Amino acid sequence: MNIVDKLIDDLILEITGKEVVPLVNLIKNKTDVSEFKIAGKLKLSVNQVRNMLYRLNSYNLVDFTRQKDKTKGWYIYFWTFNLKLAKELAVSMKNNKINILRKRLEKESNELYFVCPSSCVRFDSVNVMEYQFKCPECGKILVKEESKKNVEKIQKEITTIENELKELKESEEKVQKMQERKLEKEENKSRFDLGREEFIRRCMEFTLKNKEVMENQMRAIGASCDWSRKSFTLDPKFNKPINATFKKLYEDGFLYRDLRMINWCPRCATALSDLEVIYKEKKDPLYFIKYGPLTLANVRPETKFG
Repeated sequence: MNIVDKLIDDLILEITGKEVVPLVNLIKNKTDVSEFKIAGKLKLSVNQVRNMLYRLNSYNLVDFTRQKDKTKGWYIYFWTFNLKLAKELAVSMKNNKINILRKRLEKESNELYFVCPSSCVRFDSVNVMEYQFKCPECGKILVKEESKKNVEKIQKEITTIENELKELKESEEKVQKMQERKLEKEENKSRFDLGREEFIRRCMEFTLKNKEVMENQMRAIGASCDWSRKSFTLDPKFNKPINATFKKLYEDGFLYRDLRMINWCPRCATALSDLEVIYKEKKDPLYFIKYGPLTLANVRPETKFG
Protein backbone atom coordinates (compact mmCIF):
# COMPACT_ATOMS: atom_id res chain seq x y z
CA MET A 1 0.00 0.00 0.00
CA ASN A 2 1.45 3.38 -0.97
CA ILE A 3 1.51 6.32 1.42
CA VAL A 4 -1.43 8.14 -0.21
CA ASP A 5 -3.67 5.08 0.06
CA LYS A 6 -2.70 4.62 3.71
CA LEU A 7 -3.42 8.26 4.59
CA ILE A 8 -6.78 8.12 2.82
CA ASP A 9 -7.71 4.87 4.60
CA ASP A 10 -6.76 6.39 7.98
CA LEU A 11 -8.83 9.49 7.21
CA ILE A 12 -11.95 7.58 6.15
CA LEU A 13 -11.64 5.22 9.10
CA GLU A 14 -11.57 8.15 11.51
CA ILE A 15 -14.31 10.38 10.09
CA THR A 16 -16.82 7.92 8.62
CA GLY A 17 -16.04 4.43 9.93
CA LYS A 18 -14.33 1.28 8.68
CA GLU A 19 -17.35 0.14 6.64
CA VAL A 20 -16.82 3.08 4.25
CA VAL A 21 -13.16 2.25 3.50
CA PRO A 22 -13.93 -0.47 0.87
CA LEU A 23 -16.34 1.91 -0.91
CA VAL A 24 -13.67 4.63 -1.12
CA ASN A 25 -11.08 2.15 -2.38
CA LEU A 26 -13.55 1.14 -5.08
CA ILE A 27 -14.26 4.63 -6.45
CA LYS A 28 -11.25 6.81 -5.55
CA ASN A 29 -9.44 6.39 -8.87
CA LYS A 30 -12.59 6.48 -11.01
CA THR A 31 -15.11 9.11 -12.06
CA ASP A 32 -18.91 9.04 -12.28
CA VAL A 33 -19.45 5.61 -10.74
CA SER A 34 -23.08 4.49 -10.56
CA GLU A 35 -24.36 3.86 -7.05
CA PHE A 36 -26.01 0.68 -8.34
CA LYS A 37 -22.64 -0.63 -9.56
CA ILE A 38 -21.10 0.25 -6.20
CA ALA A 39 -23.86 -1.64 -4.41
CA GLY A 40 -23.35 -4.65 -6.69
CA LYS A 41 -19.58 -4.73 -6.19
CA LEU A 42 -19.83 -4.40 -2.40
CA LYS A 43 -22.88 -6.72 -2.18
CA LEU A 44 -24.87 -4.08 -0.29
CA SER A 45 -28.24 -2.46 -0.82
CA VAL A 46 -28.42 0.87 -2.65
CA ASN A 47 -29.72 2.54 0.52
CA GLN A 48 -26.68 1.31 2.47
CA VAL A 49 -24.36 2.67 -0.22
CA ARG A 50 -26.19 6.02 -0.29
CA ASN A 51 -25.87 6.32 3.49
CA MET A 52 -22.09 5.91 3.19
CA LEU A 53 -21.86 8.34 0.29
CA TYR A 54 -23.92 10.94 2.15
CA ARG A 55 -21.47 10.68 5.06
CA LEU A 56 -18.59 11.32 2.67
CA ASN A 57 -20.54 14.14 1.04
CA SER A 58 -20.92 15.89 4.42
CA TYR A 59 -17.12 16.39 4.28
CA ASN A 60 -17.28 17.28 0.55
CA LEU A 61 -15.17 14.22 -0.25
CA VAL A 62 -17.49 13.10 -3.06
CA ASP A 63 -19.24 14.90 -5.92
CA PHE A 64 -22.17 13.58 -7.90
CA THR A 65 -24.16 14.00 -11.06
CA ARG A 66 -27.54 12.44 -11.77
CA GLN A 67 -29.26 11.10 -14.85
CA LYS A 68 -32.84 10.03 -15.33
CA ASP A 69 -33.41 6.40 -16.28
CA LYS A 70 -35.67 6.67 -19.34
CA THR A 71 -37.04 3.16 -18.86
CA LYS A 72 -37.80 3.16 -15.13
CA GLY A 73 -38.26 6.90 -14.67
CA TRP A 74 -36.09 7.34 -11.59
CA TYR A 75 -32.80 9.19 -11.16
CA ILE A 76 -29.47 7.37 -10.94
CA TYR A 77 -26.61 9.12 -9.13
CA PHE A 78 -23.01 8.88 -10.34
CA TRP A 79 -20.29 9.55 -7.78
CA THR A 80 -16.69 10.79 -7.94
CA PHE A 81 -14.26 10.79 -5.02
CA ASN A 82 -12.36 14.06 -4.45
CA LEU A 83 -8.87 12.66 -3.93
CA LYS A 84 -7.12 16.03 -3.76
CA LEU A 85 -9.40 17.33 -1.02
CA ALA A 86 -9.10 14.04 0.85
CA LYS A 87 -5.30 14.32 0.86
CA GLU A 88 -5.47 17.88 2.18
CA LEU A 89 -7.87 16.88 4.95
CA ALA A 90 -5.74 13.82 5.81
CA VAL A 91 -2.60 15.95 6.13
CA SER A 92 -4.46 18.51 8.25
CA MET A 93 -5.74 15.81 10.60
CA LYS A 94 -2.28 14.24 10.87
CA ASN A 95 -0.74 17.61 11.76
CA ASN A 96 -3.43 18.20 14.38
CA LYS A 97 -2.72 14.76 15.81
CA ILE A 98 0.99 15.56 16.04
CA ASN A 99 0.21 18.75 17.99
CA ILE A 100 -2.03 16.81 20.40
CA LEU A 101 0.62 14.11 20.86
CA ARG A 102 3.31 16.70 21.56
CA LYS A 103 1.17 18.22 24.31
CA ARG A 104 0.62 14.73 25.74
CA LEU A 105 4.35 14.05 25.51
CA GLU A 106 5.15 17.23 27.43
CA LYS A 107 2.62 16.35 30.10
CA GLU A 108 3.81 12.75 30.40
CA SER A 109 7.43 13.91 30.65
CA ASN A 110 6.85 16.56 33.31
CA GLU A 111 4.09 15.14 35.53
CA LEU A 112 3.85 12.21 37.94
CA TYR A 113 1.12 9.61 37.48
CA PHE A 114 -0.22 6.98 39.86
CA VAL A 115 -2.02 3.78 38.84
CA CYS A 116 -4.05 1.08 40.49
CA PRO A 117 -2.24 -2.33 40.63
CA SER A 118 -5.43 -3.80 39.12
CA SER A 119 -5.41 -1.20 36.30
CA CYS A 120 -8.71 0.33 37.48
CA VAL A 121 -7.68 3.99 37.37
CA ARG A 122 -4.82 6.36 36.52
CA PHE A 123 -4.46 9.73 38.28
CA ASP A 124 -2.08 12.64 38.05
CA SER A 125 -0.41 14.11 41.15
CA VAL A 126 -3.33 16.49 41.80
CA ASN A 127 -6.21 14.02 41.58
CA VAL A 128 -4.38 11.30 43.52
CA MET A 129 -4.33 13.56 46.59
CA GLU A 130 -8.11 13.84 46.50
CA TYR A 131 -8.45 10.07 46.81
CA GLN A 132 -5.65 9.79 49.40
CA PHE A 133 -3.65 7.45 47.12
CA LYS A 134 -6.44 4.84 47.17
CA CYS A 135 -8.24 3.38 44.18
CA PRO A 136 -11.91 4.47 44.27
CA GLU A 137 -12.90 1.23 42.51
CA CYS A 138 -11.15 -1.52 44.48
CA GLY A 139 -9.55 0.30 47.42
CA LYS A 140 -5.96 -0.73 46.64
CA ILE A 141 -3.07 1.66 47.25
CA LEU A 142 -2.09 3.55 44.10
CA VAL A 143 1.53 3.22 43.00
CA LYS A 144 3.75 5.57 41.03
CA GLU A 145 3.82 4.79 37.33
CA GLU A 146 7.03 4.71 35.33
CA SER A 147 6.45 7.16 32.50
CA LYS A 148 9.33 5.98 30.29
CA LYS A 149 7.22 3.48 28.31
CA ASN A 150 4.42 5.98 27.72
CA VAL A 151 6.90 8.66 26.63
CA GLU A 152 8.61 6.26 24.20
CA LYS A 153 5.25 5.14 22.83
CA ILE A 154 4.14 8.73 22.16
CA GLN A 155 7.50 9.63 20.63
CA LYS A 156 7.28 6.60 18.37
CA GLU A 157 3.77 7.58 17.26
CA ILE A 158 4.88 11.15 16.49
CA THR A 159 7.85 9.86 14.48
CA THR A 160 5.60 7.49 12.52
CA ILE A 161 3.18 10.27 11.54
CA GLU A 162 6.03 12.66 10.67
CA ASN A 163 7.58 9.99 8.44
CA GLU A 164 4.22 9.44 6.72
CA LEU A 165 3.87 13.17 6.01
CA LYS A 166 7.46 13.33 4.78
CA GLU A 167 6.85 10.38 2.47
CA LEU A 168 3.68 12.06 1.16
CA LYS A 169 5.58 15.28 0.47
CA GLU A 170 8.23 13.36 -1.46
CA SER A 171 5.49 11.62 -3.41
CA GLU A 172 3.83 14.94 -4.28
CA GLU A 173 7.17 16.37 -5.41
CA LYS A 174 7.46 13.46 -7.82
CA VAL A 175 3.97 14.24 -9.12
CA GLN A 176 4.94 17.91 -9.55
CA LYS A 177 7.96 16.86 -11.58
CA MET A 178 5.71 14.72 -13.77
CA GLN A 179 3.32 17.65 -14.27
CA GLU A 180 6.21 19.90 -15.24
CA ARG A 181 7.41 17.30 -17.74
CA LYS A 182 3.86 17.04 -19.08
CA LEU A 183 3.69 20.83 -19.49
CA GLU A 184 7.02 20.79 -21.28
CA LYS A 185 5.98 17.89 -23.49
CA GLU A 186 2.49 19.13 -24.40
CA GLU A 187 3.17 22.89 -24.58
CA ASN A 188 6.97 22.88 -24.85
CA LYS A 189 7.09 25.23 -21.83
CA SER A 190 8.37 25.21 -18.30
CA ARG A 191 6.33 26.79 -15.48
CA PHE A 192 8.64 29.81 -15.74
CA ASP A 193 7.83 30.18 -19.44
CA LEU A 194 4.16 30.74 -18.63
CA GLY A 195 4.88 34.28 -17.48
CA ARG A 196 3.24 36.21 -14.64
CA GLU A 197 -0.05 36.98 -16.39
CA GLU A 198 -0.67 33.40 -17.57
CA PHE A 199 0.39 31.99 -14.21
CA ILE A 200 -2.05 34.26 -12.37
CA ARG A 201 -4.78 33.40 -14.87
CA ARG A 202 -4.34 29.68 -14.26
CA CYS A 203 -4.24 30.22 -10.51
CA MET A 204 -7.44 32.26 -10.73
CA GLU A 205 -9.08 29.56 -12.85
CA PHE A 206 -8.17 26.90 -10.31
CA THR A 207 -9.34 29.06 -7.38
CA LEU A 208 -12.73 29.87 -8.89
CA LYS A 209 -13.23 26.20 -9.73
CA ASN A 210 -12.37 24.93 -6.24
CA LYS A 211 -13.11 27.73 -3.75
CA GLU A 212 -16.68 26.55 -3.08
CA VAL A 213 -15.45 23.05 -2.34
CA MET A 214 -12.74 24.47 -0.05
CA GLU A 215 -15.25 26.65 1.78
CA ASN A 216 -17.62 23.73 2.31
CA GLN A 217 -14.71 21.69 3.61
CA MET A 218 -13.93 24.40 6.16
CA ARG A 219 -17.57 24.46 7.22
CA ALA A 220 -17.56 20.66 7.58
CA ILE A 221 -14.59 20.67 9.97
CA GLY A 222 -16.31 23.28 12.16
CA ALA A 223 -14.80 26.63 11.09
CA SER A 224 -16.95 29.45 12.48
CA CYS A 225 -16.41 32.48 10.26
CA ASP A 226 -18.26 35.52 9.03
CA TRP A 227 -18.85 34.02 5.58
CA SER A 228 -20.45 37.25 4.35
CA ARG A 229 -16.96 38.82 4.31
CA LYS A 230 -15.17 35.97 2.57
CA SER A 231 -12.56 36.67 -0.10
CA PHE A 232 -9.41 35.04 -1.44
CA THR A 233 -5.82 35.96 -2.21
CA LEU A 234 -6.34 36.76 -5.88
CA ASP A 235 -9.58 38.66 -5.35
CA PRO A 236 -9.34 41.63 -7.79
CA LYS A 237 -11.04 44.04 -5.37
CA PHE A 238 -8.02 43.82 -3.06
CA ASN A 239 -5.26 44.22 -5.66
CA LYS A 240 -5.44 48.03 -5.89
CA PRO A 241 -5.66 48.86 -2.13
CA ILE A 242 -2.93 46.33 -1.28
CA ASN A 243 -0.56 47.70 -3.92
CA ALA A 244 -1.36 51.27 -2.83
CA THR A 245 -0.69 50.40 0.84
CA PHE A 246 2.68 48.78 0.12
CA LYS A 247 3.66 51.71 -2.11
CA LYS A 248 2.81 54.22 0.65
CA LEU A 249 4.67 52.20 3.31
CA TYR A 250 7.69 52.10 1.00
CA GLU A 251 7.54 55.85 0.28
CA ASP A 252 7.16 56.62 4.01
CA GLY A 253 10.27 54.58 4.80
CA PHE A 254 8.55 51.78 6.70
CA LEU A 255 9.45 49.17 4.05
CA TYR A 256 12.71 48.70 2.21
CA ARG A 257 14.27 46.32 -0.30
CA ASP A 258 17.72 44.90 0.30
CA LEU A 259 19.88 41.82 -0.08
CA ARG A 260 19.52 39.12 2.57
CA MET A 261 20.07 35.43 3.17
CA ILE A 262 17.12 33.29 2.07
CA ASN A 263 16.19 29.62 1.93
CA TRP A 264 16.69 28.82 -1.75
CA CYS A 265 15.47 25.58 -3.35
CA PRO A 266 17.74 24.77 -6.34
CA ARG A 267 15.21 22.35 -7.87
CA CYS A 268 12.10 24.54 -7.63
CA ALA A 269 14.19 27.68 -8.27
CA THR A 270 12.26 29.62 -5.65
CA ALA A 271 12.63 30.94 -2.10
CA LEU A 272 11.09 29.01 0.78
CA SER A 273 9.76 30.46 4.02
CA ASP A 274 11.28 29.40 7.34
CA LEU A 275 8.12 27.38 8.03
CA GLU A 276 8.72 25.25 4.93
CA VAL A 277 12.30 24.35 5.87
CA ILE A 278 13.19 21.25 7.89
CA TYR A 279 16.26 22.01 10.01
CA LYS A 280 18.79 19.26 10.70
CA GLU A 281 21.92 19.44 12.82
CA LYS A 282 25.01 18.10 11.07
CA LYS A 283 28.78 18.28 11.39
CA ASP A 284 30.48 20.42 8.73
CA PRO A 285 34.13 21.33 8.25
CA LEU A 286 35.11 24.72 9.63
CA TYR A 287 36.84 26.96 7.08
CA PHE A 288 39.23 29.76 8.00
CA ILE A 289 39.41 32.72 5.62
CA LYS A 290 42.02 35.43 5.98
CA TYR A 291 40.72 38.95 5.32
CA GLY A 292 43.70 41.27 5.72
CA PRO A 293 44.47 41.39 9.45
CA LEU A 294 41.37 39.32 10.30
CA THR A 295 40.72 35.57 10.09
CA LEU A 296 37.09 34.50 9.75
CA ALA A 297 35.83 31.03 10.67
CA ASN A 298 32.72 29.77 8.88
CA VAL A 299 31.08 26.53 7.74
CA ARG A 300 29.73 28.23 4.61
CA PRO A 301 32.62 30.01 2.91
CA GLU A 302 30.50 30.66 -0.19
CA THR A 303 28.65 33.37 1.77
CA LYS A 304 31.86 35.29 2.45
CA PHE A 305 33.32 35.76 -1.02
CA GLY A 306 32.68 39.02 -2.78
